[in-house]
Amino acid sequence: MPSQVRDSPDVALYARRLLVAALCACCASACAVQTPSSVAPQFAADVQPILQARCVRCHSGAAAKGGWSADSYLSTIACDKQGTAQTLAADAGVPLLNVLGSKDHKDLLTPDERAVLEDWVQAGTPSRDGEMHPVGWLDPRSPNFHGTQLRKEGFARMLELSAPGACGKCHHGAPVRDPKLQVSPDRAPDCTSCHREPQGVLACGTCHGDGAARAYPPRDPCFFPNGPKAGAHAAHLSASKLRAGHLECSTCHPKVDELEVISGTHADGTVQVEIDKTLGGPDAHYDAATGSCTVACHTHKGHREQPRWGKDKGLTCNDCHTAPPANHYMGACSKCHPGVNDTGTQILDNTLHINGRVDLGRDGSRRCGMCHGGSDDPADPWPSSGAHPAHRGSSVSAPIACTSCHVVPMSVLDKGHIDHTAGPEITFGGLALARGAKPSFDAATKTCSDVPCHGAQLAAATGYAPSWHEASPGAARCGSCHTVPPPAPHTADTGCQAIICHGSEIAQWPDGPRISAAGLGRHINGKIDVGAP
Repeated sequence: MPSQVRDSPDVALYARRLLVAALCACCASACAVQTPSSVAPQFAADVQPILQARCVRCHSGAAAKGGWSADSYLSTIACDKQGTAQTLAADAGVPLLNVLGSKDHKDLLTPDERAVLEDWVQAGTPSRDGEMHPVGWLDPRSPNFHGTQLRKEGFARMLELSAPGACGKCHHGAPVRDPKLQVSPDRAPDCTSCHREPQGVLACGTCHGDGAARAYPPRDPCFFPNGPKAGAHAAHLSASKLRAGHLECSTCHPKVDELEVISGTHADGTVQVEIDKTLGGPDAHYDAATGSCTVACHTHKGHREQPRWGKDKGLTCNDCHTAPPANHYMGACSKCHPGVNDTGTQILDNTLHINGRVDLGRDGSRRCGMCHGGSDDPADPWPSSGAHPAHRGSSVSAPIACTSCHVVPMSVLDKGHIDHTAGPEITFGGLALARGAKPSFDAATKTCSDVPCHGAQLAAATGYAPSWHEASPGAARCGSCHTVPPPAPHTADTGCQAIICHGSEIAQWPDGPRISAAGLGRHINGKIDVGAP
């Protein structure tokens, strides 16, 4: 190698430091505790210049060869793409030193430069001279790692200026900092030189994930081989074909005050699981023994057992519910649920899936009109099929309540409302049972009989029975349900509008009596109103 490389200033500086240390060792009275090991090579002063000159042209940035970069202290002591730590002893030695003997690296460094690297690795890869902090202060694998030490101390020196060795007395970027701090960044670098997230050292990824890349477990397995496992964090905190957005950490863990990140049970070393019942349901809970969650989005009604944390593969359709669910209405899914196809086999809008509620209706509003209505108005519950328009209101009556022919649920998810029964379910009530009537509905012929509002007397005399799907001539005219006037004991007088009879409820027209606007609410109301209002 060229002589100017062997005599490089960095290597020469390190040699002079060794000489001074040796002289001090001979003068016990002057340097009683100094030894050559106390001036082991430091990364910034001794090692990094060698790496910059010899290595970074190939090992730098995201495209670094072998997945190993010499750009910084942490990248230098990190693992390659195979997960092998470059500065830790392996079965066949230290990888960083072993590679220097390979065919394409053996002449890369001078003997003096290699000696610097060997001494540095042997000393524990110190980043600085250790005058304030022990060796390994910046190495996450070291027991002296500052994160490990701060956690043991309850983060006191990071949060309190009065604590011995308080970070804020020397380092800018500490959560609590001495306002008079003027220490040179060369001696005390800014915390944000490594913790570059907007929240600095208090960013979630500092303790839970991988820095700015990820704010949830696992941590970098190279630096934290015994750290928390990944579990199903990624499945919950990233979007998927089943869910558009990610869940908040507070869905499963206590919410953290942004202004007091390290407080209470947070950062006490214990994982607290408290499932938000708004999304998880009123009975949501986590079983630490089995690692399983009982929550609305992992219902036991699916085809398999409860998912276990970190033990199961990703969920798919039919793992949480069948499509359609058991005893569910068998019509097209898209008729009642927005964002799915007709057969329920594809999510078309995943913003509405796994969102803590059942979105029903074309707009997800759960209003009756979105499933039953004949218009696009969610407030309009009236279907346009069959004789619904006739019951909605006509020239002879006010709208007939849905409860006259159907059981109206209090909630859209009430039992029996949406079930496996095909077609409409007829359960007479209210007006249909007026005056002791016992109506029935023939599903085969779609006809009603013995309904008080369809003239049981007239049906008995004429055989007339209203058909649900067939328009009956004159069905909404006087005389179609009862004669005018009705048979005895009703009077034979046809002056229905007389004030002593039905008054303003009935108006006389050339073709006979008609129900007036004022009378619509009193006609077909389940009782006989006699006399002026």
